[in-house]
Amino acid sequence: MRKQDWIIIIAVVAFLVIISVVMKFGSVTERGVINTKPFRAQSGKMRDNVMPMVSKTQEEFSDVQVETPTENPPEEDDTEQPLNITVHESVIAEAAQLALDNPIPEDGINDIEKRLAEQHDSAEESDMNQALAMLRLRVIPAQADKAEEAAKKAAETARTPEERLRAVFVEATIQQFRGDNEEARKRIQEALARDPETTLPSLKLRLLDASLAAQTGDVNGAMEACRRVMAQSSEVAPEAQAAARDSYRLAALKLTRLLRGQGRTVEADELAEAVKKQLSPSNESLP
Repeated sequence: MRKQDWIIIIAVVAFLVIISVVMKFGSVTERGVINTKPFRAQSGKMRDNVMPMVSKTQEEFSDVQVETPTENPPEEDDTEQPLNITVHESVIAEAAQLALDNPIPEDGINDIEKRLAEQHDSAEESDMNQALAMLRLRVIPAQADKAEEAAKKAAETARTPEERLRAVFVEATIQQFRGDNEEARKRIQEALARDPETTLPSLKLRLLDASLAAQTGDVNGAMEACRRVMAQSSEVAPEAQAAARDSYRLAALKLTRLLRGQGRTVEADELAEAVKKQLSPSNESLP
Protein backbone atom coordinates (compact mmCIF):
# COMPACT_ATOMS: atom_id res chain seq x y z
CA MET A 1 0.00 0.00 0.00
CA ARG A 2 1.31 3.44 -0.87
CA LYS A 3 2.29 5.99 1.75
CA GLN A 4 -0.42 8.37 0.55
CA ASP A 5 -3.09 5.71 1.18
CA TRP A 6 -1.86 5.23 4.77
CA ILE A 7 -2.13 8.96 5.43
CA ILE A 8 -5.77 8.98 4.26
CA ILE A 9 -6.66 5.98 6.46
CA ILE A 10 -5.05 7.55 9.53
CA ALA A 11 -6.90 10.83 8.92
CA VAL A 12 -10.28 9.08 8.65
CA VAL A 13 -9.67 7.09 11.86
CA ALA A 14 -8.63 10.24 13.71
CA PHE A 15 -11.79 12.04 12.53
CA LEU A 16 -13.99 9.18 13.71
CA VAL A 17 -12.29 9.18 17.10
CA ILE A 18 -12.93 12.92 17.51
CA ILE A 19 -16.60 12.50 16.57
CA SER A 20 -17.08 9.70 19.10
CA VAL A 21 -15.52 11.80 21.87
CA VAL A 22 -17.84 14.74 21.12
CA MET A 23 -20.91 12.52 21.13
CA LYS A 24 -19.90 10.90 24.41
CA PHE A 25 -19.33 14.06 26.43
CA GLY A 26 -21.88 16.25 24.64
CA SER A 27 -19.82 19.41 24.87
CA VAL A 28 -16.71 21.12 23.68
CA THR A 29 -15.00 23.49 26.02
CA GLU A 30 -13.66 25.87 23.40
CA ARG A 31 -15.11 29.40 23.47
CA GLY A 32 -18.16 29.90 21.29
CA VAL A 33 -19.44 26.29 21.35
CA ILE A 34 -22.81 25.76 23.17
CA ASN A 35 -23.04 23.00 25.78
CA THR A 36 -25.77 20.59 24.66
CA LYS A 37 -26.17 18.76 28.00
CA PRO A 38 -28.78 20.04 30.50
CA PHE A 39 -27.35 22.16 33.32
CA ARG A 40 -27.20 20.56 36.78
CA ALA A 41 -25.91 22.36 39.83
CA GLN A 42 -23.54 20.49 42.07
CA SER A 43 -25.01 18.55 44.94
CA GLY A 44 -25.80 20.88 47.84
CA LYS A 45 -25.78 23.99 45.63
CA MET A 46 -29.46 23.92 44.57
CA ARG A 47 -31.85 26.66 45.82
CA ASP A 48 -35.26 25.72 47.16
CA ASN A 49 -36.85 28.52 45.15
CA VAL A 50 -36.02 29.89 41.75
CA MET A 51 -34.35 33.32 41.98
CA PRO A 52 -35.28 35.51 39.00
CA MET A 53 -32.53 37.43 37.25
CA VAL A 54 -33.27 41.15 37.22
CA SER A 55 -31.51 44.18 35.88
CA LYS A 56 -30.30 47.07 38.00
CA THR A 57 -33.34 49.12 37.00
CA GLN A 58 -35.68 46.34 38.04
CA GLU A 59 -33.97 46.11 41.43
CA GLU A 60 -34.42 49.84 42.06
CA PHE A 61 -38.19 49.70 41.52
CA SER A 62 -38.88 46.24 42.94
CA ASP A 63 -40.17 47.62 46.25
CA VAL A 64 -42.26 50.46 44.82
CA GLN A 65 -45.99 50.01 45.56
CA VAL A 66 -48.21 51.10 42.68
CA GLU A 67 -51.41 52.73 43.93
CA THR A 68 -54.66 52.35 42.07
CA PRO A 69 -56.00 55.75 40.93
CA THR A 70 -58.90 56.91 43.09
CA GLU A 71 -59.91 60.10 41.28
CA ASN A 72 -62.40 58.24 39.10
CA PRO A 73 -63.52 55.17 41.07
CA PRO A 74 -65.93 52.72 39.40
CA GLU A 75 -69.58 53.65 39.79
CA GLU A 76 -71.41 51.92 42.58
CA ASP A 77 -74.77 50.28 42.29
CA ASP A 78 -77.46 52.28 44.11
CA THR A 79 -80.09 49.56 43.70
CA GLU A 80 -82.10 48.81 46.81
CA GLN A 81 -80.49 46.09 48.88
CA PRO A 82 -82.41 42.83 49.48
CA LEU A 83 -84.71 42.61 52.45
CA ASN A 84 -82.94 41.43 55.60
CA ILE A 85 -84.66 39.80 58.57
CA THR A 86 -82.65 40.17 61.77
CA VAL A 87 -85.29 40.87 64.43
CA HIS A 88 -86.06 37.52 66.02
CA GLU A 89 -83.29 35.18 67.09
CA SER A 90 -84.94 31.85 66.40
CA VAL A 91 -84.81 28.90 64.06
CA ILE A 92 -87.81 30.18 62.06
CA ALA A 93 -86.41 33.68 61.54
CA GLU A 94 -83.04 32.24 60.59
CA ALA A 95 -84.76 29.95 58.11
CA ALA A 96 -86.52 32.95 56.55
CA GLN A 97 -83.20 34.73 56.03
CA LEU A 98 -81.58 31.60 54.63
CA ALA A 99 -84.49 31.23 52.22
CA LEU A 100 -84.02 34.80 51.00
CA ASP A 101 -80.33 34.14 50.45
CA ASN A 102 -81.00 30.93 48.50
CA PRO A 103 -79.91 31.38 44.86
CA ILE A 104 -82.78 29.07 43.81
CA PRO A 105 -85.99 30.85 44.87
CA GLU A 106 -88.15 27.75 44.41
CA ASP A 107 -86.12 25.96 47.08
CA GLY A 108 -86.54 28.90 49.43
CA ILE A 109 -90.29 28.97 48.82
CA ASN A 110 -90.63 25.26 49.53
CA ASP A 111 -88.66 25.59 52.77
CA ILE A 112 -90.73 28.52 54.06
CA GLU A 113 -94.05 26.90 53.17
CA LYS A 114 -92.97 23.75 54.96
CA ARG A 115 -92.05 25.69 58.09
CA LEU A 116 -95.23 27.77 58.00
CA ALA A 117 -97.21 24.54 57.92
CA GLU A 118 -95.44 23.39 61.06
CA GLN A 119 -96.02 24.72 64.55
CA HIS A 120 -94.19 28.02 64.98
CA ASP A 121 -94.24 31.28 66.91
CA SER A 122 -96.99 33.55 65.57
CA ALA A 123 -94.74 36.53 66.25
CA GLU A 124 -92.61 35.38 63.32
CA GLU A 125 -95.50 34.99 60.89
CA SER A 126 -94.89 38.42 59.37
CA ASP A 127 -91.18 37.87 58.72
CA MET A 128 -91.81 34.51 57.10
CA ASN A 129 -94.45 35.90 54.75
CA GLN A 130 -92.27 38.88 53.86
CA ALA A 131 -89.56 36.49 52.74
CA LEU A 132 -92.09 34.34 50.89
CA ALA A 133 -93.44 37.34 48.98
CA MET A 134 -90.00 38.51 47.88
CA LEU A 135 -89.06 35.01 46.75
CA ARG A 136 -92.21 34.72 44.63
CA LEU A 137 -91.09 37.79 42.68
CA ARG A 138 -87.77 36.12 41.89
CA VAL A 139 -89.08 32.96 40.23
CA ILE A 140 -89.42 32.91 36.46
CA PRO A 141 -92.07 33.82 35.59
CA ALA A 142 -92.70 35.95 38.67
CA GLN A 143 -95.69 34.97 40.83
CA ALA A 144 -96.96 38.50 41.50
CA ASP A 145 -100.44 37.44 42.65
CA LYS A 146 -99.10 34.94 45.17
CA ALA A 147 -96.51 37.50 46.25
CA GLU A 148 -99.32 39.95 47.01
CA GLU A 149 -101.12 37.33 49.09
CA ALA A 150 -98.01 36.71 51.17
CA ALA A 151 -97.37 40.45 51.54
CA LYS A 152 -100.93 40.97 52.76
CA LYS A 153 -100.48 38.25 55.40
CA ALA A 154 -97.17 39.85 56.41
CA ALA A 155 -98.90 43.21 56.94
CA GLU A 156 -101.80 41.66 58.84
CA THR A 157 -99.56 39.76 61.25
CA ALA A 158 -97.00 42.54 61.81
CA ARG A 159 -96.80 43.45 65.51
CA THR A 160 -94.08 46.10 65.74
CA PRO A 161 -93.39 49.33 63.81
CA GLU A 162 -90.31 47.72 62.25
CA GLU A 163 -92.32 44.71 61.07
CA ARG A 164 -95.02 46.97 59.66
CA LEU A 165 -92.49 49.04 57.72
CA ARG A 166 -90.75 45.96 56.36
CA ALA A 167 -94.12 44.61 55.25
CA VAL A 168 -94.84 47.90 53.47
CA PHE A 169 -91.42 47.68 51.80
CA VAL A 170 -92.47 44.32 50.36
CA GLU A 171 -95.89 45.63 49.27
CA ALA A 172 -94.33 48.68 47.59
CA THR A 173 -91.76 46.49 45.84
CA ILE A 174 -94.58 44.37 44.38
CA GLN A 175 -96.41 47.51 43.24
CA GLN A 176 -93.21 48.75 41.66
CA PHE A 177 -92.90 45.41 39.85
CA ARG A 178 -96.42 45.92 38.49
CA GLY A 179 -95.60 49.48 37.40
CA ASP A 180 -97.85 51.12 40.03
CA ASN A 181 -95.16 53.53 41.20
CA GLU A 182 -97.53 56.28 42.27
CA GLU A 183 -99.58 53.88 44.39
CA ALA A 184 -96.39 52.48 45.88
CA ARG A 185 -95.24 55.97 46.88
CA LYS A 186 -98.61 56.72 48.45
CA ARG A 187 -98.40 53.51 50.48
CA ILE A 188 -94.91 54.42 51.67
CA GLN A 189 -95.89 57.93 52.74
CA GLU A 190 -98.86 56.59 54.72
CA ALA A 191 -96.65 54.06 56.50
CA LEU A 192 -93.98 56.63 57.40
CA ALA A 193 -96.64 59.00 58.73
CA ARG A 194 -98.07 56.23 60.93
CA ASP A 195 -94.66 55.09 62.23
CA PRO A 196 -92.47 58.23 62.12
CA GLU A 197 -89.64 56.95 64.34
CA THR A 198 -86.34 56.62 62.49
CA THR A 199 -85.35 52.97 62.11
CA LEU A 200 -83.48 50.92 59.53
CA PRO A 201 -86.75 49.86 57.85
CA SER A 202 -87.82 53.52 57.61
CA LEU A 203 -84.51 54.45 55.96
CA LYS A 204 -84.93 51.63 53.44
CA LEU A 205 -88.48 52.79 52.71
CA ARG A 206 -87.26 56.32 52.03
CA LEU A 207 -84.57 54.98 49.71
CA LEU A 208 -87.21 53.02 47.82
CA ASP A 209 -89.36 56.16 47.69
CA ALA A 210 -86.42 58.06 46.17
CA SER A 211 -86.08 55.45 43.42
CA LEU A 212 -89.81 55.47 42.73
CA ALA A 213 -89.89 59.26 42.61
CA ALA A 214 -87.01 59.37 40.12
CA GLN A 215 -88.72 56.77 37.94
CA THR A 216 -91.92 58.84 37.83
CA GLY A 217 -90.04 62.05 36.98
CA ASP A 218 -90.35 63.67 40.41
CA VAL A 219 -86.67 64.60 40.72
CA ASN A 220 -87.26 67.08 43.54
CA GLY A 221 -89.16 64.43 45.50
CA ALA A 222 -86.34 61.95 44.93
CA MET A 223 -83.76 64.47 46.14
CA GLU A 224 -85.80 65.27 49.22
CA ALA A 225 -86.08 61.57 50.09
CA CYS A 226 -82.30 61.16 49.73
CA ARG A 227 -81.63 64.16 51.96
CA ARG A 228 -84.01 62.82 54.60
CA VAL A 229 -82.15 59.51 54.68
CA MET A 230 -78.79 61.26 55.01
CA ALA A 231 -80.09 63.49 57.78
CA GLN A 232 -81.76 60.67 59.72
CA SER A 233 -79.11 57.95 59.40
CA SER A 234 -77.41 59.03 62.62
CA GLU A 235 -80.68 58.66 64.58
CA VAL A 236 -80.87 54.87 64.46
CA ALA A 237 -79.82 52.71 67.40
CA PRO A 238 -76.05 52.38 67.99
CA GLU A 239 -76.06 48.66 67.21
CA ALA A 240 -77.47 49.43 63.75
CA GLN A 241 -75.01 52.16 62.82
CA ALA A 242 -73.11 49.98 60.34
CA ALA A 243 -76.27 49.38 58.31
CA ALA A 244 -77.25 53.04 58.71
CA ARG A 245 -73.93 54.11 57.16
CA ASP A 246 -74.75 51.94 54.17
CA SER A 247 -78.13 53.67 53.80
CA TYR A 248 -76.37 57.04 54.09
CA ARG A 249 -73.92 56.03 51.35
CA LEU A 250 -76.68 54.85 49.00
CA ALA A 251 -78.72 58.01 49.55
CA ALA A 252 -75.68 60.19 48.86
CA LEU A 253 -74.90 58.21 45.71
CA LYS A 254 -78.47 58.62 44.45
CA LEU A 255 -78.45 62.34 45.24
CA THR A 256 -75.13 62.86 43.48
CA ARG A 257 -76.41 61.19 40.33
CA LEU A 258 -79.61 63.21 40.40
CA LEU A 259 -77.60 66.43 40.67
CA ARG A 260 -75.40 65.45 37.75
CA GLY A 261 -78.52 64.62 35.75
CA GLN A 262 -79.65 68.21 36.22
CA GLY A 263 -76.27 69.57 35.16
CA ARG A 264 -75.37 70.68 38.69
CA THR A 265 -71.88 69.22 38.42
CA VAL A 266 -70.16 71.52 40.90
CA GLU A 267 -72.74 70.82 43.58
CA ALA A 268 -72.50 67.09 42.88
CA ASP A 269 -68.70 67.16 43.16
CA GLU A 270 -68.84 69.06 46.45
CA LEU A 271 -71.35 66.57 47.84
CA ALA A 272 -69.26 63.60 46.74
CA GLU A 273 -66.16 65.02 48.41
CA ALA A 274 -68.02 65.77 51.65
CA VAL A 275 -69.51 62.28 51.77
CA LYS A 276 -66.14 60.72 51.06
CA LYS A 277 -64.70 62.46 54.12
CA GLN A 278 -67.75 61.63 56.22
CA LEU A 279 -67.50 57.93 55.44
CA SER A 280 -63.74 57.68 55.87
CA PRO A 281 -62.58 54.92 58.27
CA SER A 282 -61.27 57.55 60.70
CA ASN A 283 -64.75 59.03 61.08
CA GLU A 284 -67.00 56.62 62.97
CA SER A 285 -70.08 58.83 63.40
CA LEU A 286 -72.57 60.15 60.88
CA PRO A 287 -73.57 63.85 60.85
